[in-house]
Amino acid sequence: MFISIFFALIFIIAMLFILAVAGFVFFNVFKTLTRGSRNPGQRQVESRAAGAEGNRRALEIVSRRPPHAAAVKCGNCGATVDSTAELSADGKVRCNYCNEWSSIL
Repeated sequence: MFISIFFALIFIIAMLFILAVAGFVFFNVFKTLTRGSRNPGQRQVESRAAGAEGNRRALEIVSRRPPHAAAVKCGNCGATVDSTAELSADGKVRCNYCNEWSSIL
């Protein structure tokens, strides 16, 4: 009698452990799969606005240079940086060719 109760308790504890692990795995997989689908329209609008703002700021910096001045060059590869390059808040621009950040200010 005691042995059957002992094995029943071990079985119940093992089943609870298996259910807990399965729930944990399912929750993390579900969270990972649904992470990208939360407000997808809002993320696209935010990324477009940030991209447009960065491009506009790069356009402003490039257009402020005098017409006879040399073109803005990437500090890493020497490619010409155009107005569509991404601009950071600290005045560095990402080269469209080598994808590296360099200062143009």
